[in-house]
Amino acid sequence: MLNHPHIMRKAQEEIDNVIGAHRFLEFQDWHSLPYTRAVIKETMSFPLGVPHEVGTDDEYEKMHIPHGSSLVANAYLISKDEKLFPSPDKFKPERFLEIETMGKYISPEAVNSIFIFGFGRCICPRIHIA
Repeated sequence: MLNHPHIMRKAQEEIDNVIGAHRFLEFQDWHSLPYTRAVIKETMSFPLGVPHEVGTDDEYEKMHIPHGSSLVANAYLISKDEKLFPSPDKFKPERFLEIETMGKYISPEAVNSIFIFGFGRCICPRIHIA
């Protein structure tokens, strides 16, 4: 964010317009802050893989994955996929606004992709509180 002060100012302006200076953010305010949500998603969409334990024996592309194995998603490669994230090397919160409003760029699973919270069925159930 320090490298993009114009983005930080725009998010602060949105917060000030919705919440003002005399109260704290409340859960019901969240839907009134689309740009701020987009900035948070863009800021947190960095490639970090957290190991997950395989709950049962599994098979993927003819490879046996035994119960108890640790798997780490290749978040770096996913974050560089131009089909999911156009211009992946640019800090561009607007990409999440486009995704939310148009819904045509990527799958619903990717809309909520904030890699530190996991993927698919393994996504953290507390993502919205965080």
